[in-house]
Amino acid sequence: MSDESGPSRRTLLKAGGAVAGVGAVGLLGAEVYEEATAPPPDTAAGEYDPAALAEQFAPDLQFGAYEKWFPTDPRPYAEQRDGERVVDGFAALNGYSGAYLETGEPPAPTVFYNVVEVTPALVAVQYWFYYAFDQFTVNFHWHDWEVLQVFVDTDDRTPVLLSASSHSRKVPNNEFLDPGDGDTVAVLSETGSHSSATNVNEEERTFQRLSVDGVDADVTNDLVEAASTVGEFPLAYGLPRDEGGRLPFVMPELDGMPLYDHPDVEVGREAFVAPEATVRSLTDLARPPGDIPEREPGATWVFEGSDRTGDVAYALEPTTEVEDIDAFAGPQLSFEFAVPGFVEDRVASHITTTETPWTQPRYENPLADVTDASHREALADRYGLDISGGFADAVVGRVEELVGGTDGRLRGADGSDDTVAGAASVSLSATETEALCLLESPDPTAVPTARGVFGLVDVAEQDHRLTVNGPGYAPRSERFPVGGDDPVQAGVEGNVTLVRNDAAVKVRADPGDTEVARTRLTDDFAGRIYDATPPTDGEFAVYVHREGSYSLELEDEAGDTGAYRVDPDESDEQVTVEVETGQASLASYLVDYLAESARLAREFESEESDDEDEDGDRGGRSRESVAAKFDSAKGAAERAAEFASEGDRKQANEQLSTVVERLNTVVEFLQDDATFSAAVVDLLTERAEHAREKARAAMR
Repeated sequence: MSDESGPSRRTLLKAGGAVAGVGAVGLLGAEVYEEATAPPPDTAAGEYDPAALAEQFAPDLQFGAYEKWFPTDPRPYAEQRDGERVVDGFAALNGYSGAYLETGEPPAPTVFYNVVEVTPALVAVQYWFYYAFDQFTVNFHWHDWEVLQVFVDTDDRTPVLLSASSHSRKVPNNEFLDPGDGDTVAVLSETGSHSSATNVNEEERTFQRLSVDGVDADVTNDLVEAASTVGEFPLAYGLPRDEGGRLPFVMPELDGMPLYDHPDVEVGREAFVAPEATVRSLTDLARPPGDIPEREPGATWVFEGSDRTGDVAYALEPTTEVEDIDAFAGPQLSFEFAVPGFVEDRVASHITTTETPWTQPRYENPLADVTDASHREALADRYGLDISGGFADAVVGRVEELVGGTDGRLRGADGSDDTVAGAASVSLSATETEALCLLESPDPTAVPTARGVFGLVDVAEQDHRLTVNGPGYAPRSERFPVGGDDPVQAGVEGNVTLVRNDAAVKVRADPGDTEVARTRLTDDFAGRIYDATPPTDGEFAVYVHREGSYSLELEDEAGDTGAYRVDPDESDEQVTVEVETGQASLASYLVDYLAESARLAREFESEESDDEDEDGDRGGRSRESVAAKFDSAKGAAERAAEFASEGDRKQANEQLSTVVERLNTVVEFLQDDATFSAAVVDLLTERAEHAREKARAAMR
């Protein structure tokens, strides 16, 4: 927030040639910055007074309208326990929330600071915020410590990097290089979770991930491609309340009951996030809630020693005042993600408590918490630091929904063609509410999506299980290895597909003696919606939309494959496939797939039957022959399936060779035919090539 009597932050930024967009770096002219940040008269350039420096950059804090816990002083809730000074979770929640409910004023507004010298030319001013409780969408826990780091050049008191902490080490921080801030740093606090976002552009009290309409972004984090269907975006956590999606809170449980009903909790439901913004269960909802309110900005806090105005003034104290607290304690809270398998597995995602800041690596080594590699490189170059690398191992993706009808996008065909779109029964669309992503192995880390996009960093180089869920959606899980220079795109080229509970059919593979190593599931029009290692060893279960038509491919540990057609009925809740890999499975699949291809060809031919080409000839040859050629290939596949079931591999291979030859004819014919639209030709050609690939695989 800017003092009305002085220049605005954006005026100073523009005068100094600061950032013009995401990833750009601007340098502020000394003459512009002189009045606002000249060294205090009692210190020379390169020297600093920690308390004065902390006061100089003390941030404005901007909260959401639904916030229930604000930065406070934990000392009133500390007690001696077994020779240690401990802040108990019940004591902090009861004491803080009870006082807040009674007075309507946040108790003891306090921010703690710690100044750490990185080099004589660079110091980090850490602002630590303690919250009595954390209630959010993907995590909740007793106590919460968040931090903003302002890296300051001691020669001219210029901030060179802002780094605002997110949920955990695996969630990228929100960072801004060379903010050129001639006024005050501003921090946006995510409602309930208290994850912080930098706010440097003129759009105060809102977060902007990308530069849009001439307004700079609030982060300069590196760009990554989350999925094939979206462009590049900064690998930063952001602030979901401002990014267009509806994000429901969840209610934590303890001992099988909502926390507000627990006998040791002295405050009621009103102490927690409001009911209209909260869901009790992800799985009990038939469909995503359409009435979750969008997040709105709330109170603004300012340092009590500043000349700015705000709703609340906070005290600024050194962390040395609270370093004698040994622990922040509390019993384990519960929140479950469902992992699809034979029987839904329930995985608790929880954080029992929070670490004290002074035992965390970043407390003494601020650079340990700079998550963006380009920012680490910039500091290394300027100050001669050896901090190369960063959080290279990342997992990214975009969550979307498979919906009934053709109002959405078709991944497997040109959806702009009315003939093709009219034949589809499902399509892909953005989710109505933000989804929740749980990455396991070794420690569970959960993160919400923002406009459907998610990203995690510093992921261990090993196999991981990712479960994606959301209120009213069926769960989806997969496994994949992490390790390498490039981010891992989850799902299918980064696209992770969910289905609403009321439209979901569970496709389950009964492996028998077969160990399923990989599963691929493809809708005829929406394209591939699953391609991954099953989440549980040897088992496979995934939810599909009941209106779709799917090809299911299973690969065993030896590399042999089996394939099946899955066409759920309206009444189906589950479809179980008996796993069999090898020639007989693939040949039987080809029979069903080619029959469907012939049916589609006839439908498209019927659509064209009333039209005439330029010569008045309807192109009857193609109407008869495309479907007939698919039927002919199907006949050979039927004979191959019979021979394969009898164990006669030689005869089966001969028939499969015939299938390939007849599908070659289909492909050649379609390329030369002018009867169908280009989109129909592409679709039928794709089906013929897919069937040809499976026939060749069956011959091996």
